[in-house]
Amino acid sequence: MTLQVLELLPSLTFDDRDNVAEAKFLIYRQKYLELVEAQKMREALECLRTELAPLKRDPKRLHSLASYASNCLHVSADYT
Repeated sequence: MTLQVLELLPSLTFDDRDNVAEAKFLIYRQKYLELVEAQKMREALECLRTELAPLKRDPKRLHSLASYASNCLHVSADYT
């Protein structure tokens, strides 16, 4: 589904490139969160590193996302 949404981006009208980057960030963030929720940590970290980080959005948001995966790993380990 993420790929389909990304393919639609060029057909949308944005005021500036910053809005396109923000839209991509939100789409990739959703992909990342879904991967973390599915406990696909390798894919989630790959998404974080290769798709989210290059967009150079707010570093605090990126750090927060990375922390989320780490917290999920700890919670998952507590229940095993």
